[in-house]
Amino acid sequence: MSTHNLIAAFSGLLKTAHPHFGMLIGALSIVVFLGMLSFIIWQRRLAKSNEEELRCLQALLHGLRSTNKLEDNLTQVLDAVGKVVAAPYLACYVMDEQTNRYMLRAVSHPYDTFASVGPSYSGLALPNREAYVPPVTIDDPGVDDSVYHGMAGGFHALTFVTRERLALVHLVTVEKVSNKVELRIVKLLREVEAVVDDLIFSERQQNRAALVASADAAIRRVAAVATDPQGAIEVLVQSFTGVAGGFGGMYLEDNPVEGTGVYGAAGAVDAAHMLSGDTEALERLRRIIGERPFRLLTRESADFYQLPGCIASLEIGAAALIRVPNRGMLVFLYDKDFDQSQVTEQQFSQIRTLAAQVARLSLDYAEQAVLSKNNVKLLTNLVQMIDNLNPYTVGYSEQMMRYALSVGREMGLSGQELLDLGLAARFSNIGVIGLRRELLTKEGRYTEFEYESMKMHCEIGASMVTLATGNRRAASYILHHHERVDGYGYPYGLKGEAIPLGARILYVVQFYLAKVNGRAWRDPVPFEEAIAALLKAVGTQLDGEVVNAFITWLTRVQTHPEVQGKPLAACHEMLSVPKEICESCLVYAESGSIKCWELGDNACQAHGRTCATCVVRTEYLHRQKHLRKQVQ
Repeated sequence: MSTHNLIAAFSGLLKTAHPHFGMLIGALSIVVFLGMLSFIIWQRRLAKSNEEELRCLQALLHGLRSTNKLEDNLTQVLDAVGKVVAAPYLACYVMDEQTNRYMLRAVSHPYDTFASVGPSYSGLALPNREAYVPPVTIDDPGVDDSVYHGMAGGFHALTFVTRERLALVHLVTVEKVSNKVELRIVKLLREVEAVVDDLIFSERQQNRAALVASADAAIRRVAAVATDPQGAIEVLVQSFTGVAGGFGGMYLEDNPVEGTGVYGAAGAVDAAHMLSGDTEALERLRRIIGERPFRLLTRESADFYQLPGCIASLEIGAAALIRVPNRGMLVFLYDKDFDQSQVTEQQFSQIRTLAAQVARLSLDYAEQAVLSKNNVKLLTNLVQMIDNLNPYTVGYSEQMMRYALSVGREMGLSGQELLDLGLAARFSNIGVIGLRRELLTKEGRYTEFEYESMKMHCEIGASMVTLATGNRRAASYILHHHERVDGYGYPYGLKGEAIPLGARILYVVQFYLAKVNGRAWRDPVPFEEAIAALLKAVGTQLDGEVVNAFITWLTRVQTHPEVQGKPLAACHEMLSVPKEICESCLVYAESGSIKCWELGDNACQAHGRTCATCVVRTEYLHRQKHLRKQVQ
């Protein structure tokens, strides 16, 4: 077709469409207008959304502070993520350097009236209605990607890891997160991940610095205990305070070799200082107790206000005066909420033990101002004092020594090796003297810092024994007695035979005693279960050769003709309970000729026992059960 004809055809088309052309132009104009309006609205919404995200991010970054607890900072991050996605569960984990696993540190529930919860001693304080519980630990994915998709308990999971791999954010949703929402979440976390990593690193540095300071304080405290009566009395009073709930106390020495002979601790330091130069007040205290071994004065007692003013004026509920035979007097002060009905026979037994051991301790310090050749005797009294102030650890160090020596003999150790092993066993836990009382009496799980602090007792104890005795082999046993054969122990993570044999023996004995000796928050396990637990821990925690030697020796003792039909030994001997606790018990007078649990009137509670769960009885029942099987 020619150009002329083409122009003519197009002109004809325009003439034909002319009536509708205006309408077409109008429609096109409306479409363009609506398109531009939609674009403007979208731009405004995007700008508003960006402004909201910016404000949210600014508020979050402003709220993240190094002065806050790490859990609080992490919860703020989770709350910010919760505003982006409807997630029933948001959890944040922090990398643990020792296990190379992520440990749960914060949990957020955007749908709950309670905004967030954190880890508790028993796991997580989570609502019962929830069908999914975040795991306490998560393995490191071990790949370079920072965002992972998966399933968790039937729900969809989205996991984000920071660039330094110090933190992991775990989201659990009912439906899969859209790409658009995922991009918003990742964008938010990318903006704050550097800050989060810095906060975690800062916490680690602070914990390490605090551990160094705590170790220095512990070492200074141990040195004071080992060389100074004041330090020993402080440990004694604080330990008893933890058991009995007291205000403080003081020790009044009758004939001090040097100084004033008045030592105070806890809330009684100032009162002790005032008493130190007041001979009339000291004499008044001696008149009040008279010849009695013990006297308890409550605020309702007629003689309470005969106490020296520096004591009576304190905010206390009662004062216990305890005579220390031939040495002086211990004054223990209860707090203002004192309830006399709570002072049990168990506490009176502890008080008698306390007085006897203070007498020994006082004599030791009088004979020597610093550690000398009698150091072992002094340390023995110290460790027995700590053991016997808590009914659940009565006789512990003596038991450690007896069992360890029996296993050592079974394994053919030489005379000197046995001496070193016995020394290490007796003092294996002496390092706890340098730790804060709250750590020793705490129930439930430790925080990371508390756990690291608690582990220091190995190094403190080893240093103390090295300084006091010069026995480096015994000290090495103490240092490594919490090393595991699989390499996951402490303080150095030694593995297998790299752990000194003496330390491996101590760990097996300690493991067994931990099972058969109860605590305030748990009952002992029966003898049979304790042995089963020993065997189960072989190859991970415990050395198989040592466990075999322990069981071989114990089996030989159990099958000896002299113990057939009766306990292995009298209960006070088998449990290494001091005379001061047992001398008022009818079982003690029988010298093992009867089954102690058959005599209802016994003093088992005074050393943290009940007949139903005591190893003296459960071991006997175990033997009788096997004997019946053999007869059948």
